[in-house]
Amino acid sequence: MKIWIWVFAIFFILVIQASLLPVLAFHGIRPDLVLTLVVSGSMLFGPEAGIGIGFFAGLLQDLAAANILGLNLIGKMAVGYLFGLLEKKVFKENLFVPALAVFFATIINDAISFLFLAAIGYRLELSRAWLTGIGMSAAYNMIVAGPFYYLVLRVLARGR
Repeated sequence: MKIWIWVFAIFFILVIQASLLPVLAFHGIRPDLVLTLVVSGSMLFGPEAGIGIGFFAGLLQDLAAANILGLNLIGKMAVGYLFGLLEKKVFKENLFVPALAVFFATIINDAISFLFLAAIGYRLELSRAWLTGIGMSAAYNMIVAGPFYYLVLRVLARGR
């Protein structure tokens, strides 16, 4: 795995996510391509690479969005590790498995974000958040994940 290719890919995905995806928003929900990249990379290269990709992608996402520092970083690292454990357990050419993995990764990532926000004192309504965002976001990410994983498999996994 060539690190400079992944650094470029993360920067490129962040630019696309910030510029193009607001246009593709559905009821205010847009896919999280950074999360999809973390899941794809971790499933292809394992938990160690997943943590690294998750750390760098989450940190850049926090810095680019001017979020609370660590909000995306912690979630993306955890998702990178958890789904990296699937590296040797899945058939890498199957596009359904990564799509399903991204669905669950979205839920896990958002749950970690909610726990992080609750820990620092934000008041949250989980039932409203689930109905208005998490479920739709997970479904949208799942739809995007298959073709996106295929692209990652063909382009980024070549330098393995």
